Amino acid sequence: MIAPEIPLKPYIRAALAAVLSVLLAAAPVRACCDDVLSCAGAVASGGLTCVIELALDALKSALRHATQERDDARAGFESGLAASTAEAKTVLNGWKKAADDAAADAERSAQTAAKLVGDDEARLRKLTTASATMATNVPPARAPAGSKLSTSTGGRAFQTPSPTASTHQAARVSAAEMLALLKDDSLRDMRLGIEDENKKTHALSENAGRAASHSLQAMERSAAFQRAGFAIFLAAIVDVLAVLNNGLSNPLKAPDMVILAVNDLAVAETLFATDVLPAVDRETKAREDYADAPRPEADAAEDHARRAREILAKLERAVRLQTLAERQNVAQELRSATTPAPVRHVRATLAASAAFSTFSKALSKRVGLMHAELQKAKPAGAPDVTLFRTKLSTDLSAQFRGKSAAETARIRDTLLADARRRFAYDPKTLAGVERLVTDAARVH
Repeated sequence: MIAPEIPLKPYIRAALAAVLSVLLAAAPVRACCDDVLSCAGAVASGGLTCVIELALDALKSALRHATQERDDARAGFESGLAASTAEAKTVLNGWKKAADDAAADAERSAQTAAKLVGDDEARLRKLTTASATMATNVPPARAPAGSKLSTSTGGRAFQTPSPTASTHQAARVSAAEMLALLKDDSLRDMRLGIEDENKKTHALSENAGRAASHSLQAMERSAAFQRAGFAIFLAAIVDVLAVLNNGLSNPLKAPDMVILAVNDLAVAETLFATDVLPAVDRETKAREDYADAPRPEADAAEDHARRAREILAKLERAVRLQTLAERQNVAQELRSATTPAPVRHVRATLAASAAFSTFSKALSKRVGLMHAELQKAKPAGAPDVTLFRTKLSTDLSAQFRGKSAAETARIRDTLLADARRRFAYDPKTLAGVERLVTDAARVH
């Protein structure tokens, strides 16, 4: 049961009716004189209960909407912000992983190059050493059995070319060629080029990591900033709910509470439009920048890793060649090769961030509609109750006509009990209703 209010003094009641009739925008009177007690209250209060009942209906409707909006807004905002942040982090970590993968790729190229060059030098040294040993161990030529001394040779036996000597001469040529290959820097230069690309790729990977770390921190600050702005808006909605509940618990204040709720909703709507929405739009764009921060580093890292692979392919080809000229030709091809177009990944589109922005705009519209709806429900001035008097007389007569004394007393007591519950908030109106019901029962 609603606790009864202290009776209003006559001049206060008159002032309230005057304020309602002069200051409030006109609106159709609803829920007035639609049953016997409603009609009796309207007649007894001079139409003030019509204004109060209209205000109570508006407050109940607004309370349902505001409560639902508060709950939906809180849940939707948190889930939308969380999804947007998680999506941005996924994109961010993807660029970081791309840079790390490029660094690992370049590292493999460098290790492969070092092994190829090292194995080639070891092989050439071994062959060079073996050729030199064979050349120094050639046995002297001997005259064939039964040969005669030639005067043209100074008494020495005639020597035919020895196949063994020819082989060792070829070995000495091969040794010279291998020594030239060993001294040539073509393969070593390729390896150093791969090492340089590897170092650059690792540096870019580290830069991408730092950019990702800074972006993660910035996103956390951004989320906290948006939550703080949204909390201010929610506080305004909570104020609206308090006003609405106050009006429902104090019916005589209901008309004033409708006006106050309209004003508080206007504040909430303004806060959302000036603080929350701009922050969401601004931080959504910033979140895209945060997510994209490591991308340039990842692009450059992939460029250098690709360059390392290209040099390695030339190195693998050159190491299989066995002449100095062939190897140097490969090195020249590498130096004169056209630099390919750099890697450029497309900036990621954040669908969850776009959805979060859309949700925020839709929420702003719903708050605006709720404000407009309550604005329409602002109570009008007290209506003319002349027609209500006629209707009340007819309705009360219908209640008691043809009833026995005992039935009449039962109906009267039921109406009075209902009236005491319904108009407990205004003793003066209640007294007037009791008098109207009692008089009608007495007449019949």
